[in-house]
Amino acid sequence: MPKTAVSIERVGIEMGHAMKHVQRTTVGGVAVLGLTAGLLVAGVTSATAAEPVDSATLEEVDRPGTAMVSAAPFDVGAYDYTEREFFASGEAHSFLLNGVLTPMTGDYKTRVVIRQPSAEKFNGTLIVEWFNQTTGNDGEFTFAESHDTLLTEGFAYASLSVQRTGVNNLVATQPARYAGLEVDSTSCAPVTCPNDAMQYDIVSQVSKALKDSPESPFADLGVEKMLLTGQSAAGASITRYRNSVQPVTEVFDGFVNWDGTGVEERTDLAVPYIRVSSWTKAGNTTAAPRVTGPFNREWEVNGSAHGSKYSHEYFDAVFVRDGTQPGGRSFTEWHTAAGNCASPQPGTPVHVGQVVGAAFVAVDRWIRTGEAAPASTFFERNPDGTLVEDERGLSVGGVQIADAAAPHMRTARQAGGLFCIYAGQWAEYTPEELNEMYGSHAGYVAAVTEVTEAALAGGYIAPSDAAKTIAEAKASTIGAAVSDDSQEIEVSVPQAAPGEFVWSIDGSNGLVQLGDAVESGDHYAAAGEINPVRVTDTRAGSPVWSVSASVSDFAAGDDTFSGKYLGWTPKVIESGTRVQAGAAVGSGFDGGKGLSVSSTLGFGQTGHDRASALLGADLGLKIPLEVGQGTYAATLTLTALS
Repeated sequence: MPKTAVSIERVGIEMGHAMKHVQRTTVGGVAVLGLTAGLLVAGVTSATAAEPVDSATLEEVDRPGTAMVSAAPFDVGAYDYTEREFFASGEAHSFLLNGVLTPMTGDYKTRVVIRQPSAEKFNGTLIVEWFNQTTGNDGEFTFAESHDTLLTEGFAYASLSVQRTGVNNLVATQPARYAGLEVDSTSCAPVTCPNDAMQYDIVSQVSKALKDSPESPFADLGVEKMLLTGQSAAGASITRYRNSVQPVTEVFDGFVNWDGTGVEERTDLAVPYIRVSSWTKAGNTTAAPRVTGPFNREWEVNGSAHGSKYSHEYFDAVFVRDGTQPGGRSFTEWHTAAGNCASPQPGTPVHVGQVVGAAFVAVDRWIRTGEAAPASTFFERNPDGTLVEDERGLSVGGVQIADAAAPHMRTARQAGGLFCIYAGQWAEYTPEELNEMYGSHAGYVAAVTEVTEAALAGGYIAPSDAAKTIAEAKASTIGAAVSDDSQEIEVSVPQAAPGEFVWSIDGSNGLVQLGDAVESGDHYAAAGEINPVRVTDTRAGSPVWSVSASVSDFAAGDDTFSGKYLGWTPKVIESGTRVQAGAAVGSGFDGGKGLSVSSTLGFGQTGHDRASALLGADLGLKIPLEVGQGTYAATLTLTALS
């Protein structure tokens, strides 16, 4: 709806404020162009004033002949990213678990692994991951599980070593690169400064530097928002951080916790927080679902593990390459030995990283627009607290994605120690079993599509992952018949391409200039042109379309005059064949209703070229001399019919 304005000062017309447009189009319906002066969204803020946080010193690692530990086991360049490593140093306070920031400080030097998107790819948000230490060395389990989603969506990523176990492992296994790293305070006794007491302040300082420092690899990108994440024990750490440190520092804008253990979230903080919880953990507790608050969500994911089959594959490659496990063990070897697992195939074949990735997308949107994340969703439980299970032993309720609800691999619980119980296990279905389950490949694709579209509609997976999941199902042969004397033949017939009908203001949609009103006998007169309207119609059959418009009354405070005094002469500026301008409409000053009633700007006849047309119109305004002095504005509403 372009805005027109006039200013009556006995001599002329002047402009009001420029606006921008929002376009909506439909096929076979009405498309209305709306205008707004801007979008105002309620922010998410802490109730307490933030304390200043020191910024760490960043220095890119330059130690020739050495290699970075924790590099991705794939080419990040395929996503339009680069991978780098920085040392971070400073002096940190000890932050105890009761939320007390002690006056005791210690020097630290640690490292941070960077995945940096191109400027074109960057979405404005940096995710900081708290390295997990459970395996005795650094493990960025959130990145390993959800990297495909996060890099596709354009997040910047930084994984930070802040605990003595991981840092000491770096120094011991790769001294040529990491000698001199230290994150434990040596200035006070262990009773008053327990191990890793500085980790919370280190996270604050390094993250602040990554966002604000000119030394940051992200300085040229301009980080707008920052999220903190961690998995398992690191997930528990980020919950402690949100509970006790975030209200003091306000460093982060939101949090995503994947399977953090043993720490209950505060529900009185206006800082978006999503916990993604696995099926393997939920099945080993009879606890009721957590109470969630206005800014808290929990998503329990059916069939998912504390570490999926895919994160095992990721870390098998990383651990063996880096040599950070005794004897060069892989992650799977560590896992099965640590828990005495019954199955040598730990981890379930459910891409929980898709849901973790969707949690980041939801939190980021929540911060930026105020649109709350999708609701918490839990597994159904029996009266004794155990999970309600379906015929395959999976759960009823929670987030359902195709790997569990329309599976192509077998998901099961795991026997052994705690690590194994939390891992679950996977196994292959035979082609015969898959055919029996789905009846055909088309049956499998239909099942995957139904589940995936439901998860997408609920907001529990990102559109990019939904598209990939369905495309992978179509490209597979899963569900096809297996026989020695027959073959299954399948063809997908697409719906005929309908083309599209779209339109927009061509170029700037600023306020329409009518210039100065000039006294002309018995009236004031002014003239101008609408901003041209671009119409593109590529639909089969080239059906009829039209664009029309009407204008509101002009107003200046309490003074008004009728929109009927505005008339126009439509014109076709650019076109192929069979596109015509609408009839001229005179000012109502000379009789009639002018543009106060809907009038045709232009139309395409049946059989018009499947291309675009550019429509314009010369405006003419005649106003009675008795109209009072003032700056008047009106709204011209454009409507497209197709």
